[in-house]
Amino acid sequence: MIDEEGIDELIGKLMPVGSEEATDTSDLPGFLDENLIYFLSKCNAGYSHDNYFHFFGTNGNEGHDLRKWNSDGLWKKEYGELVEGYYFFAEDIFGNQFGQKIGSKSDEIFMFWVDDGRIKAFANDFLEFIEFTIFDFDIFARMRKLSVDFQRWSPRAFTPFHHLSYRKPILLGGDSGDVNNLEIIDSIPNLKFLGQLVTQTRALPIGTRIVDVIIDKEVQSIRLVPE
Repeated sequence: MIDEEGIDELIGKLMPVGSEEATDTSDLPGFLDENLIYFLSKCNAGYSHDNYFHFFGTNGNEGHDLRKWNSDGLWKKEYGELVEGYYFFAEDIFGNQFGQKIGSKSDEIFMFWVDDGRIKAFANDFLEFIEFTIFDFDIFARMRKLSVDFQRWSPRAFTPFHHLSYRKPILLGGDSGDVNNLEIIDSIPNLKFLGQLVTQTRALPIGTRIVDVIIDKEVQSIRLVPE
């Protein structure tokens, strides 16, 4: 059942990016929650007012268009099988993804942690998801505070289609709660780098010591050099 009042309230809580016009949603996957599809038929989505949550829309660049974002050749290929069964419709400012299982008859929403490749059930459906993320500030209170502190402190203003990324990745011993360990980076390169980091570390024996990290920004590649 469509909750039109709830969707209208959500739209009022978001800052649009690019075109605000509603677009045709007839070609979106049929397994997506009907309230999510209705939401996308009414607007082109956008960001929460604290920039913490980004809902993908149905038109715009590859950092915002839902279809482009979920294409296999953009960033998902770097995570491989970890994300191949999911279709993502939102993300947080750190790049963590929220979506549904492809082809599932359930409306269950999952959260994918981009820094280490974990995925877990998050909400029963889209309405519960927006209740947890947009209307309840307690669930991600610590991370939202870290985000706000960084945005207040950083001389560079946060702009759409970017993430807050850890200068020293969590998988390599970085402090996830240190505001000084954060930087602003374009969303797609961020996930490409993190995807390679996650898949490479998962392929190494537990306890392997990394002696060097070789980064090629031009081709957006990263290579870990074990001891």
